[in-house]
Amino acid sequence: MPAIVLRGGYTTNDPRLDRLPEKDPNSRNYPTRRMLGKKADETPKSKMWSLNLWLDQGEEGACTGFSRAHNLASSPRVVQGVTEELAHQLYQLAKHHDQWPGMQYEGSSVLGAAKAACEMGLITEFHWAFALEDFLHGMAFWGPATVGCNWHRGMANPDANGYIHPTGPIDGGHAILILGQELVWGGDGPYGIDLDKSYVVWHNSWGKPWGLQGRAKMSMRDFDTLRKADSEVCFSTDVAGKVAA
Repeated sequence: MPAIVLRGGYTTNDPRLDRLPEKDPNSRNYPTRRMLGKKADETPKSKMWSLNLWLDQGEEGACTGFSRAHNLASSPRVVQGVTEELAHQLYQLAKHHDQWPGMQYEGSSVLGAAKAACEMGLITEFHWAFALEDFLHGMAFWGPATVGCNWHRGMANPDANGYIHPTGPIDGGHAILILGQELVWGGDGPYGIDLDKSYVVWHNSWGKPWGLQGRAKMSMRDFDTLRKADSEVCFSTDVAGKVAA
């Protein structure tokens, strides 16, 4: 199929991949380190947060709303009652808050969805990881991360070992949740982490049939390469409780 033209001159080959990069200079005032306090000086650790919800955005490019909804439903601050309807509401409201005028277009940004969640009273604040070290600490001590990134052909389906790889052409932009990290030591990464053996765990919004029960792994080295290429990594403080009726 021909490429779909999105706002900002971006394109996608898959209608599900409509995440639009949005880099607000003001975000630099809200680094993950500011949120973590003294934890930012500790050695990071392996951590897998819990999530028992598998949303499916279908063929709509609503990934920013769905990844944000997955974040809300995950530990350590679980919002009860998260549904696909809420995910769609977050996606639509994200378009009101992103940098592009109007609402009649496909796609939105991670920043727009975070602002939408704030307006709905579902999160109180959000911060950004601008370096791998910040991501490692946020994942270890704070909670899951909502990530906006380029989605390569090699990430379409996990390999036999459950890994996806940022290889091949870019088919579009995706927003997706990273639920955990497994760190292995004795390598050339920060704090002596082995970037090839360490990995992150993605929780996708394409339903349970995708990947390994809706999830996939990526080596920390591959993730760091992906992170440096037009990505956003967002940590937030959710308001635990029940979604208002």
